Parts: sequence; structure tokens; C-alpha cells
Amino acid sequence: MRRALRVIGNCAAQALFILSLLHLPVYAQNGPSLATMDRAVKSIVQVIARSCAGGSSRTGTGFLWKNSTQVVTALHVISGCSSVAVYYQGVREFGATPVRALKDADLAMLRVPVVPGFVPLASINSAPAFNSTLQVVGYYFGLRTYDSRPLHVTIGSGSIRDMLSAATIQSWSNDAGPDLSTRIVRLDGNLVPGLSGAPLIDDAGSVAGVGSGGLESGTVGISWAVRADYLNSLTNAPAYAGGYHQPGQRNLFSAPEDGQAVTSVRCGSALFYKTKTRSLKELISTADDPSGLFQLTATSGMSMLELNNVQFDIYSEPLSGASIALPTGSILSARGDECLAQVAQGVRLRLSSALASTPLQVQEKSLAFEGRFPAQATGLYWVPDLSFTYIAPISRVDGLVVRRKNGVGFAPGGNAPRGDTFETLMARGSLFVGFEVLNTEFDPPKYQSCLRNPQAPQCTQTAAVFQRWVAAVLGVHLSTFPQT
Repeated sequence: MRRALRVIGNCAAQALFILSLLHLPVYAQNGPSLATMDRAVKSIVQVIARSCAGGSSRTGTGFLWKNSTQVVTALHVISGCSSVAVYYQGVREFGATPVRALKDADLAMLRVPVVPGFVPLASINSAPAFNSTLQVVGYYFGLRTYDSRPLHVTIGSGSIRDMLSAATIQSWSNDAGPDLSTRIVRLDGNLVPGLSGAPLIDDAGSVAGVGSGGLESGTVGISWAVRADYLNSLTNAPAYAGGYHQPGQRNLFSAPEDGQAVTSVRCGSALFYKTKTRSLKELISTADDPSGLFQLTATSGMSMLELNNVQFDIYSEPLSGASIALPTGSILSARGDECLAQVAQGVRLRLSSALASTPLQVQEKSLAFEGRFPAQATGLYWVPDLSFTYIAPISRVDGLVVRRKNGVGFAPGGNAPRGDTFETLMARGSLFVGFEVLNTEFDPPKYQSCLRNPQAPQCTQTAAVFQRWVAAVLGVHLSTFPQT
């Protein structure tokens, strides 16, 4: 890549950063109490579906509803699987029998044995109030322990159709369900693999929605909850037939059964989980700055055919949905309050996160992240590359604020670049994330020579390093928060 990106911001731009953060949404501080959640978790089970199509197994969440012999979960968790079981935390696993399926709302009902100490939930028959706080509780990432996360109800269309792009709607299969007209709860927050079928609990302890819908869409996903009033229709839904199949799009919320194998690493305040591996072609759709991404690919020296096949490992923070993209095979290792990953010779990534609930706190964390840039250790003099640096942050209506920067390093007294760096500084809700790639062996003449003559013997290693460098820069650019 001719140049990659980073600068140390000036005071005027930093002031703009602060002003842009004033658009962060403010939510009501209601929601279920600790006592309410203590009762609600006594209804929660993990749903395990085995011998599924292709020989796989997957997990989701379920909850006892109305009585202690029936569990509600998401239909796509059990669809196409010949064996279904439920796990009660602290007790054991029991066999379960699917009895009803409401395909249009992606809901299923299971018959289960009565387990002492576990009690059913009730549900509401209307949409939860705008701006209210719900708690989603379930077994995320297939782990055998439940956890809860706050979600906020946002304003917007109440149907799945209006959340999807025209291309997604065109490829939607009605046989896969749910129906595009299904009524949903719009959420500011993130659902992660394993929360299929998880209840969203309101401040009265009732089910206000079910996390039973979602599509993978690029680096981050499109997620929604089905309204709880569909549970009444599930009571009289057709008998489960077992012939349903998965959507053509990858589903976001079911997880592999072996949750213990999930890779996680703490980078500052947040714990990031490795959720998937995808190509650039699959990730482009959720770039928050498509024109900037196009600029990077156009100046990379690589064809779009080559770039589309570049693979990335995606790490996500469960609560906010903040997701970062690393070139496949890069291993994040915690070093104090940040993580490092060696991508190639002379190329390394740095990731950190911090809680920041006010614009000034976000600004403080951003400056702290940039202040740890190892300028002196590189032995280079760093200058801004304004061709690839945002003059001011980009703000999105849902509260995302992101700024990307680029810088070039020169040896003292030299006029040829010897280093390059690109960073993404982003915040949404109460989380700040800084992600940076640094190349301390940046050599544009060598790169250009090998791009012109890739078969030259001396170019094998150079080409490999260059391609990893390009992938790292694109991954930093693709890192973002989900849109709500």
C-alpha cells in the first residue's frame, strides 16, 4: 500500500470530536431490579440441538413460559436437528421434545420434565415502551453459564422488512422464516451467538421480547427481538414437523455446542470474543465509511479479486457489539490494559478499550490511547498523512462516533517513508475502542517493485508481508459498532 494512515490530532479537530459526541443517546434508567432478575433466571435453560444438518450441533437459550413443562426457544436453534436437550444450570441436562413451531416468528415450544426450583415466566401482550431498559438473559457463545445484558428499546419501524437492505430482501426465502412482516422490538444493544430464544425481561419481570431473529451482516450483525405477543400464537401453532431449514443468510444468534472452545481476550475494559472468520467480500456491507474503504482498496496495488478473498477473524464485545477485524491467524495477547498481535515481520496490531460515559471521558481515553503510540521506540519522525485522515469524526444517528487517522514515519534527515500506521478511534454508548496497526519496515519502493514483478525470487517474502499489511489496514478500517 502506497501509504497507510495515522496522525496525532490537532486541538481544533479534537474540539470537533468532543462536539460530535454530544449526539450520544440518553436512555431512561429504568429496567428490572436485582430481585426481579434473580427470579427471572430461575426460568432460563440452555437449549442444545445435536445431529443437525451436516452433522453439527448448536446451542441457544430457552425459558419456561406459563408452566414448568414447556420451554420456548428460537425455531432456528432446533430446526433440522434430530436430538434436542435442555440444560438447567446447577442441575443437569434433560431430553426435550419439540411440540409446536410458529415459523413466521421463528419460535418453537419444547416439552420438558419438571425440575424443582425452576419457575415459568409470564409475558406482556404489547410492545415495550420506547426508551425503556430490558435485560436479555441467556447462554451466550455456547458457554454453560448464563449471563444478562442491558438493552434499550429504540424508536423505528416495527417490522423486519424495514431493517433489511433491498438486496437482502430480494434473496430472502419465505421457507426459511421468519416472515418479513413479523413485528419486532428495535434495540440499541447487541445480541450475540447463543442468545437465540433468550427472553428480554422488563422491569416487572415479564418477557417483553424474544431474541430469536438475526442475520450476519459484515463485521457486525443485524439483530432484533420478536415481540412477546407472538407467544400467545405459539400456544395454538401447528405441531412441530421437523422439516424446517436454515435461512440462506448466515444466522447470527445460534452458537456451537462446545462453548469452552471460544477464544476470548481482555483488552482494557472489554472482553472480546472471537465469533467468526470471514472474507473481505463478506464484510464490506457493514463498513461505516464505504468511500474510505474504497480509497484504501484502490491504492493497495492489489486487485479486488485478490482483496475479496482476504480472510479476517472477527472479535466482538458482547454488550456493545463493538467488533474488530484481524487478518486471519493473528493472535491477540493481553499486555497490561491493551492487546498486541504480530501480523507479519515489522507489522503489529494494538487494541485497547475503556469505559467512557461522557464525551469528555471519551476524549480522555482517546488521547490516552494515542499517547501510547511508540514514536520514540521506532526511531522515526512521524507526520500526518492527510490523504487518509478524517478532518473531523464521522457521527452516526445511533450514537457511533469514529475517527480514522494515518501517519508516515521518516528516518531523521531522510525523505523516504520508513514507517506507516493506521488507527480507528471509535465510541458508542459507554465504550471507547482504539485499534491501530503499525508497520516499522514500510518500504514503498520494494513493494512497488514486487507488485510489478511478483515472480522475482526476492519478492516471495516481501509479497507475503505486504499482503498481511494491507489486510491489517483494511481490518482496522472495517472495525466498527453495529447500527441500530
